[in-house]
Amino acid sequence: MKTFKEKLQAVLTALGFSVGAKVAKEDMEKVVAKYNETHSSDFYADLKADQEQAEKAAAHDAAMAIIAALVTAEEKAGGEITDKTEAPEKEGKTVDLAQAIKDLATKNASLETSNKDLSDKVEKLSLTLENDNPKRGTMKVEGFALAHTEKHAFGIDHAMFSADKRWNKIAINPRYADLTAPSDDEAKAFHAEVVGFGKSLASRYAFLKANNLLDPKKLMETSVAFGTDGVDNALGNQYITRRQDAFIAQILSTKNVYDFFPRRYNVQDMEVIFNALFGEVTQAWQEGRVFKGDVDLQPEMGHVDDVSVKLKFDPMKKLERKYIGYYNTEGSDPVKWGMIEWYLLGAFKKAIAEQNKRKVLGCAVAPEVGIAGPSINSSTGVIWTMIRYFNQNKMLLLGDSALASYDKTTMLATVEAFLDAFLAKKGEQEKDEFTLVLNYEHQPWWIKNVRNSYGEQTDFAGVKLGTVPDYNIPIYWCPGMENLPFMILTKPGNVQSLEDVPGEMLSTYLQLDFETVLARFQWKEGTSAAFVGPKYANKAALVAADYFMQQIFMNKPAVALADNATTANGAAHFWFVSVANTGVGVGAADSPLITDITGAKKGQVYIIETGSATKPNAIAKAGKFADIDAWTPTAVGDYIMVTINNAGTKFRELERCVGGVRTVNKLIQPTLPESR
Repeated sequence: MKTFKEKLQAVLTALGFSVGAKVAKEDMEKVVAKYNETHSSDFYADLKADQEQAEKAAAHDAAMAIIAALVTAEEKAGGEITDKTEAPEKEGKTVDLAQAIKDLATKNASLETSNKDLSDKVEKLSLTLENDNPKRGTMKVEGFALAHTEKHAFGIDHAMFSADKRWNKIAINPRYADLTAPSDDEAKAFHAEVVGFGKSLASRYAFLKANNLLDPKKLMETSVAFGTDGVDNALGNQYITRRQDAFIAQILSTKNVYDFFPRRYNVQDMEVIFNALFGEVTQAWQEGRVFKGDVDLQPEMGHVDDVSVKLKFDPMKKLERKYIGYYNTEGSDPVKWGMIEWYLLGAFKKAIAEQNKRKVLGCAVAPEVGIAGPSINSSTGVIWTMIRYFNQNKMLLLGDSALASYDKTTMLATVEAFLDAFLAKKGEQEKDEFTLVLNYEHQPWWIKNVRNSYGEQTDFAGVKLGTVPDYNIPIYWCPGMENLPFMILTKPGNVQSLEDVPGEMLSTYLQLDFETVLARFQWKEGTSAAFVGPKYANKAALVAADYFMQQIFMNKPAVALADNATTANGAAHFWFVSVANTGVGVGAADSPLITDITGAKKGQVYIIETGSATKPNAIAKAGKFADIDAWTPTAVGDYIMVTINNAGTKFRELERCVGGVRTVNKLIQPTLPESR
């Protein structure tokens, strides 16, 4: 029977590779495919079996040497010599070599079974994400499970895991950390290694994206991934790739919205996204050149904002103590591989979680100089992009007050009313192309509502979360909406998540600053629709068009202010509409002034809108509004958008509308197309 090496050599010969020749990166898959075809077996499975056989043979030889030594020792310790002239007589127990070999074989078989059980457990655990509990190893990346060798940590023949490096020495033997302290050069080299690891991770993410492999489950299941730099150190490269895939899989495991709001890359600043609107084309036949129909290109201007993570870690020794609280098997030394993965994975997972929330509720606001701004204001997400389209007179909201909100008992009825309003504008024929977006957090409300209303018609199948009963409209349950009652109807993929470079967030820059460690990641992100609808000159024209050719529908989650209100409850709502006020005095200037938005949350953007021309609420340049100019609306639909500053003492203005004319504060919203 041919050995693995013999089989591999036959394949290389068949493919025309000479002895000792290097195999190019693009030829590796050909070698594997040819091997599998020729020998009707799996290349990597045979490789693993060959390695296990070699280890078993080495263990057997070592055991035989021990047995031989024991036999020799017993021979030397034989019976006492009673007569110098006679041959010595051996006494004591005779060693049965055949039986010893048999016993050794039994032990090897038992060891092999134990190793297989352990391997099965590792494989099973690698597919399962544990909760982030202290001392459970939750931040450890299990990309493979190999034994250390004399020259390489984890047995990976690659420069990144060379045993010449201090952190790898500690991984191999934790006691090494007690022998010597890290030098300045070793500490700097360690940080350089982190930078290299981050860049390599970003490159790997881009490769996986380009090849449609960004699936957490598949990344964890794949034994060895392709895309190495060559066959030299191929296994080392592949094991590093495998570890990075496991790392990326943990990052991607966080629930996100990109399956419905897909990513679009290579947007560095602004990009024109064309919206082709076709007019009516059919007509009754008549002779001659009588034409009908046109196409109107309505470009959408997609844009991205710069987002960053800037971390200042404690001195490495203090940080290492925090790491011990989670998982540490490499000794008490801050310069080690586990530390790299621990704080990078922790930072990345936190950044991804914040990005997912921002993708839905984010609104870009320039930070106050020298003050770190809230995460939610780093870029603009789906909801505030839709509101911007409304403010730009491109998209009319379904503004009936009955659709503005719902609770745990009225959710189904409100959604059905929302769909009825939509169908009244679009009709049954077009509804099949649309999907309803609802708040993921409200699924329990939905289940109870549907069960109460349609329980007898479910045929014991239970509530189906994927569609609206009787309407046959699919539902996408969107995470990240917090507790807001948003309802959106659009076509899947119409609203897109804009970025520049795939995996750019994972590219790490690290710097040693005396005793602390500074880390920085930077990338671009934004949101844009491909198809919204025609843009109109003013709100009146938008309303008159009555949703003509509109491709996105959303409710207007606004609440009415009380008569003569002077404050708005910012802890409960973010969009307020004034009513026909009775007035606070006499004459024409007796409109009530809004003096505060109580309970305003940092990062939340608020809208105060004029709902009636009768003595509308206004804002004076005073108190918490002292940093903005007075706002005196003159028409229904006028509004002002503000957010509270970091200190919670003054409001900052994003934009306003007076007399139907919209004005954007370019200092606060510098990346909007209107600000250019």
